[in-house]
Amino acid sequence: MDGIKISLHDANCKIKRERISNFPIEVFPPFVQDVIIEMYENGNYNMDYFAGGILSSFASSIGNKYHIRKDITWSENTSLWIVMIGWSGQNKSAPQKLAYRSIKDKQSEFEKEYKTALESYDSSLDEVKPLRKKLYTTESTFESLLKMHHDNPHGITVIPDEFKTFVDGLVGYNGASRRSSYLSVWDGAPLSLDRKEAESAFIEKPCVNIIGGIQDDVIASLKSKDTKDGFFERMLFVIPQKMEKRYVSDTPIDEHLLSVFQTKMKGFLEEMLDGDLYNDIPLSKNANVRLNKELNSHVEPSNKDRNVSGILSKLDRYMLRLALIMEVADCYFNDRVINEVSLSSMEKAILLKNYFYSNALQINDIMEQSYETNTPNGKVYSILKAIGKETFTSKEFIQVAKELHHIGRSRSYELLSISKLTQELGKGQYRSKIDCD
Repeated sequence: MDGIKISLHDANCKIKRERISNFPIEVFPPFVQDVIIEMYENGNYNMDYFAGGILSSFASSIGNKYHIRKDITWSENTSLWIVMIGWSGQNKSAPQKLAYRSIKDKQSEFEKEYKTALESYDSSLDEVKPLRKKLYTTESTFESLLKMHHDNPHGITVIPDEFKTFVDGLVGYNGASRRSSYLSVWDGAPLSLDRKEAESAFIEKPCVNIIGGIQDDVIASLKSKDTKDGFFERMLFVIPQKMEKRYVSDTPIDEHLLSVFQTKMKGFLEEMLDGDLYNDIPLSKNANVRLNKELNSHVEPSNKDRNVSGILSKLDRYMLRLALIMEVADCYFNDRVINEVSLSSMEKAILLKNYFYSNALQINDIMEQSYETNTPNGKVYSILKAIGKETFTSKEFIQVAKELHHIGRSRSYELLSISKLTQELGKGQYRSKIDCD
């Protein structure tokens, strides 16, 4: 790995995965790397999907147990919003289910405990009603999510069956959008809920993870609904280098290795659920210097491109979250005490950041292309980019519209009249409102 010493084991795993995946699985503890490769080779699992699922499950398990603090003004929890991108039938769900098995098993335990406690509960005795503790939910309103988080301050994970359904569902029956509420959740800002139809709830330090899957052609359709609020910039996209269907291996899965993996994942979760919450972990001096260097490397590309700026501003924060996850996981699997986030963990976080940054640019290109092809404003946007001038004539617009989108004269004038991206200056003269540089 760049910037740090790499073991022979990590080097071998890196060589194996580079043939078929860009996901830097060498950031994980060696044992986890072995499981990922085993399930790829003999379980027919996509390496990116399984690695992304494990990363998400680590984040969910840690929850609010630990926070990372850069300085007195900047701290982060372990919240990750991961979206698996792939063709239909790419088996995105099975690797995720295996990665989350310990969390789902634990929730089943909580459910049994709740039912047992409810059977002995007597409201007439002025007893405290048992809490229904949840670690994850597949479908809920934002109000329900907040109530679940209130009952479990450790954190909650949203695992929608389809990510598109989740995004569409953010607009409620009354037309109000909950996107802004989720943005506040991602930021870790305190949240309160006071509504007649729901119990009051206050979350001082929300920690909500999201993991879901969507087809690559479907996510492009969401561009037309994007309100430029930074919602999609908060997503960490997992995109396999190779999506083709693979032949089933004749070699059976190493069941012992898988059993040990599940035992260790269960132990990791149990340790994270035990003890106090909100333990602040500082950066080591070297980790802080390395982070500052990487943050500074984002300045120039951010100043050159607005879309890049939106992506990198979120990844700036994700680097801290990823470094914390790497440190906590490494300490657990290597039986070390957590004191500070090391330089090694920060280097691993940067490798992950680079992976997610590359994927974000790829998704942005896909969404831009779909937006420019399939929506009125998108068509105008692409025409104005092609014209490349601040002021232009209707004749120029009509000519480029015909070349790019095979649009006739009448439709071109219609687009000019309805678009908010142009301003009429006079007869046949217009000004572009987009950056033409």
